[in-house]
Amino acid sequence: MSSFSPIQSVDTLLTVANGYSGASAIAAQVLLSAWNSNDFTVPVAELALLDGDNDQHALNLITGKDPQNVIA
Repeated sequence: MSSFSPIQSVDTLLTVANGYSGASAIAAQVLLSAWNSNDFTVPVAELALLDGDNDQHALNLITGKDPQNVIA
């Protein structure tokens, strides 16, 4: 179980997504998918691009209940 709140995870992934690292695109994709998974999918293999706690933030959103409510 993650010790991060969904809001912390969104904030962290937004920071990564707005950066210029190799993980920026996948962080954005996780956020978009959590918001609308019908139109945006997460390429699972690319989750390996997230390092440190960022992968836990992504999993926190993916496994959370109603993540779109946190983002909206």
